[in-house]
Amino acid sequence: MMKKIFLLSCLICFISYYSLAQSVKVLGVNHADTVQHDAPFYLNTFYIVNDGNIPIQGSYYHLYFSVVPNNPSLPGSNFTGHLFNGTIPNQILLPGDSLIWQFNFPITGGVNLYQQAGDYTVIIWPSFVTPVTIDTSATPLYVLPQITSIFEDIELDINDTNNMFYDMLGRKIDNIISLPSGSMYFSRNGKRYIKL
Repeated sequence: MMKKIFLLSCLICFISYYSLAQSVKVLGVNHADTVQHDAPFYLNTFYIVNDGNIPIQGSYYHLYFSVVPNNPSLPGSNFTGHLFNGTIPNQILLPGDSLIWQFNFPITGGVNLYQQAGDYTVIIWPSFVTPVTIDTSATPLYVLPQITSIFEDIELDINDTNNMFYDMLGRKIDNIISLPSGSMYFSRNGKRYIKL
């Protein structure tokens, strides 16, 4: 008899937990899958959907956005987050309704958003005043390294009689002109060159 009462109470708790649930999902997240390190990041349209079965009451909500590297060696305190505020039309979000987010501005890239080049995860999570179960959005992003320029004007270094050049094995190069194309060599001050 006690076993039946226990099973019945578990069933009632299970049904009541799922019968009146306030739940929100972030859907339709659209952004580039690859970006340059210093380029601005464009987060396009996405939706915050009430997928529960009762309305969410409130006049506003917060939207947190962060780009987190997938590299576990980076410290967790260095990630930058952004906070955006939104309003709920008519102060109620009915079941099945959605709030559309469309960013009309880029988010500054570079060291303000990315720690280094590599794999990242874009995380978006809304926060409401009323208690709501939230399904956070996590989408992949790859950050390309910074674009570097090649300084090809080395006439001053070559014509400097005090400057010596060395090959990959550390041997002194007497005449740079006689090196074959594609050879790599170094100057005494640590600059690297490739003969074209």
